[in-house]
Amino acid sequence: MQILAILLVSAATALSENGWKLEKLDGAAYYSQSEVWHGRFIALNGKAFDVSDLYKPKYQGFYLDGILTYGLRNQGEFVIPFLFDAGYKSALFVATPLLSLGFGYTRTLGNFGFYIGSRHVLKIGGSIKEKPCIDDFSREFHCGTGMAWVDAVRDGIFKKSEIQGSIEFRIAYEF
Repeated sequence: MQILAILLVSAATALSENGWKLEKLDGAAYYSQSEVWHGRFIALNGKAFDVSDLYKPKYQGFYLDGILTYGLRNQGEFVIPFLFDAGYKSALFVATPLLSLGFGYTRTLGNFGFYIGSRHVLKIGGSIKEKPCIDDFSREFHCGTGMAWVDAVRDGIFKKSEIQGSIEFRIAYEF
């Protein structure tokens, strides 16, 4: 993780020399695209199950959320919001890494400032797949809820990426 931070700081320094600036960079050491099932449920017969070990990640996840800008010679700035999520992999839940990009424009005119842009317009990766558990009678069921697998498929309970696109328009006036 320290090597990644050093690379990002180096890249940000190199970019700022050419008009590019890294305006924001946040991140954390966890998967951010969606929730992961906890693996504890009560079956129809009232018996409690704990299969949470099947949802434990095989590697440490992380994500980076940031904003790059490029100055346009007194004509405002081109803005590129981005998100990278390293994904998630466990025995029953797999999410591929995600790179998401947006675009925008910001400008100040006297005391007014405005921004128009969008987030998560281009998404590469981020697919989520779930696998069933199998009981002693070779029946498939969803380990996150205890539902029969066919019912889980029919009802569409599977996790989806919560990273949704948005369009923003902001106006500010400085007194």
